[in-house]
Order: sequence, then structure tokens, then C-alpha cells
Amino acid sequence: MLLLPKKSFSPYLIVNKQHKKAAVFIKKQPKQTMKPFTANKTYLFIVIEFTLICGICIIPPIFYTHPFILPHKPVGIYAWFQFISRIFIAAFYEELLYRIYLPNRLYILFNPLIKKTNPKPPLHFSQPIKKCSISIETFAICVFAAAHLYLGFFSVLFAAVFGIITRYAYLKLTHYISWILSLSIITIAHSGWNTIVYLYLWQKSL
Repeated sequence: MLLLPKKSFSPYLIVNKQHKKAAVFIKKQPKQTMKPFTANKTYLFIVIEFTLICGICIIPPIFYTHPFILPHKPVGIYAWFQFISRIFIAAFYEELLYRIYLPNRLYILFNPLIKKTNPKPPLHFSQPIKKCSISIETFAICVFAAAHLYLGFFSVLFAAVFGIITRYAYLKLTHYISWILSLSIITIAHSGWNTIVYLYLWQKSL
């Protein structure tokens, strides 16, 4: 006797042709449908946003040609507070832009090319990267280093090494703490190093 599938489950009927004794019903798996319009709209928005950020924040520093002028050493508590605040804000800006935003957007924009390496790119900064792409990470480090061309060759080389260290630290930290805390830690390290450099330059200029 042939058993008919129930309409509510829409199963497939598999009959054992050798014995013809048992019938197994397998529930049909629902197909996962994607919304191409929504996906394309989001991708287009990211392309426009990334183009604007590159034109305003990422590309101009590479072509900056003005020589570096050492500022005067601050005198007094209020002057030191202003100096440290500017150092911290500048470090926060660079870490957010070059260590987080730039790699994140590159992973999304070039996901079809690196799909085998990172099949699910991080759509938000809070999502840690499981597998890194050497090409994307290298490009982000080179852009950060190129932003220091106006300081000379050794500054570019040091910026590349420093960028590798802070990026590696950020990726490791995001597996244990939030991306905000990870960003805060590398920002403090960056601003602390910049402060040490300024102290060295002031001492050397005496």
C-alpha cells in the first residue's frame, strides 16, 4: 500500500524497492531565499561611503608635503593637558581609521575575491575576523605607512612595523574583549609612544 505524504509537511516518499515494506518520509527543507535588492543596496552604500572616506581622510595624508615642525614644549598643567588630549585624539583617529575601518571595509568590498579565505566577512567592527587575508592586511599597513612619507623614510618604516604590531594586538584582543576596549588599549599605547617621541625630540633640541 502506497502512503501519501501529508500536505502540511510536504515530504518526499522514499520506498524500499527491494522489500517494499517500509516507507520513510523526509521533510522537505525550506529554501533559503536572499534579498538581492537589499544586499546590493547595502553594498552600494558601503562603496559610496568608502569612496568618500578615502577622498577625505585616507588619500590626502599620502600626498602631504609640508615639513614637520616640532611644537613648543608645553609649560604648565593646562598646556600639558591640551597637548596630551591632542595626542590622544590623533592616536584614536589613526587607530580607528587605519586599524579598524580600512581593513573592515576592504574585507567587505573584496569578499568575492577572498571568499575561500574568509567566507563570512565582518559586517561590523564588533565581529572578530576568523581568518585574515594577507593582501588586505598588507595593503592597509602600507596605506598607514605611506601617510608618514612627509616625515622621511625611517618614519615610514617604523610606521609599518608599528602598524603591524597594533593591528595584530587588536585582532587578538577582539577575541577576548569588545572592539571598543581593544581600540582603547591600542589607542593608549599609540598616544603613549607619540608622547615619548615628542619628549625625546624636545630633549634632543636643547
